[in-house]
Amino acid sequence: MQVLTTSEARKILSEIINTVKYKGRPVAIGRRNKAEVLLIKFPEENNSELSSITNINQYGEGFNFLNDEPELYSKEDLKKSYV
Repeated sequence: MQVLTTSEARKILSEIINTVKYKGRPVAIGRRNKAEVLLIKFPEENNSELSSITNINQYGEGFNFLNDEPELYSKEDLKKSYV
């Protein structure tokens, strides 16, 4: 995941927004080489049965980078499915 300083982010804010919106890649912004905030795509869909944060996590694609991580649990390990 890309991490930018606040100074860098200020200079290319519109480019950052386009990267997040159209490519679905989250971008972190922080200070002193430490991420402090995470920009993720705002959800285009909304499931009224779920909380706002769950909708953002599901439909905002902010955690798509985890698709490259190895699976630790199978679907049988889940107690409840939200999607």
